[in-house]
Amino acid sequence: MTPRITAAVHAVDPAAVMRLLPTRPRLLAVGEPTHGEDVLLDIRNELFRHLVEQEGYRTIALESDCLMGLVVDDHVTSGTGTLDEVMERGFSHEWGAFAANRELVRWMRAFNDGRPESERVRFAGFDGPLEITGAASPRQALTALHTYLTARVDAALLPCTAESLDELLGAAERSPTLVNAHNGHLQRNRSTMRMGGRPLEWWSAGAIVAAHMGEEYVFLATALGTIRHQGVDAPPPDTVEGLLYALPQERCLVDARRLAGTLADTTLVPRVSPWYGYAPLDPAHLAGTEGIVFVKDTASDTSRRARV
Repeated sequence: MTPRITAAVHAVDPAAVMRLLPTRPRLLAVGEPTHGEDVLLDIRNELFRHLVEQEGYRTIALESDCLMGLVVDDHVTSGTGTLDEVMERGFSHEWGAFAANRELVRWMRAFNDGRPESERVRFAGFDGPLEITGAASPRQALTALHTYLTARVDAALLPCTAESLDELLGAAERSPTLVNAHNGHLQRNRSTMRMGGRPLEWWSAGAIVAAHMGEEYVFLATALGTIRHQGVDAPPPDTVEGLLYALPQERCLVDARRLAGTLADTTLVPRVSPWYGYAPLDPAHLAGTEGIVFVKDTASDTSRRARV
């Protein structure tokens, strides 16, 4: 089986990712099957640096609170606040505690230093300020909006004119953007999960955006062979991860659609993870994915997951 799929396999290299695509996408979505693994965050950072320096990308959006993300954006664009403050106040889900996220913010600030505004990289969160079990106070959003409007229009004129609204919204065109979130949020297919013993299904953000953007939207999934410190051992050979695990490379980039064509007459089953925190690849979704970044084994040394 392995020789049949080698034509779809490449080194994990940012330039190879772009060669995999027919055109430069306006929105490149890089998913992850679990959160917080250093190796996946490091690959994301390397890809984003290449996209900024070689492909003209200027925005990265993470699965984090959109309002808290304004703190990060202010810092990377204008130097507001210290790095320690930004990592504490600019991320939800405790994402600011990961060393790779700290390195991402540090690099973005260094890249922007001394550059004109039109060339600076920007940061955005795309989660609502909701979490799962409760919403944050609307104070930050409402006070920020009030301050913004009162600085620009007379209070008696609110709601604002069309010209003022246009100024608030900004230009309609987005520079090309890298989005990083869970595979389930970015895939084109219907997403599923179990919560409280009940099966849930929904159309993800990726499915909605892809329907509007067409070929301007590209989805790269990431997958792992083992996460031994979470009890996830070598995958069965009749799964997508099992096929890739049999390859000699520790990391590889896979042309997912070419792989799907190669395996058209092969029966694969979805992998079942013993740990709820890892979402395996579904072989039925290969044709809806441009590429897969596969990492054979994660480091089990918990000291690598540094906290700030």
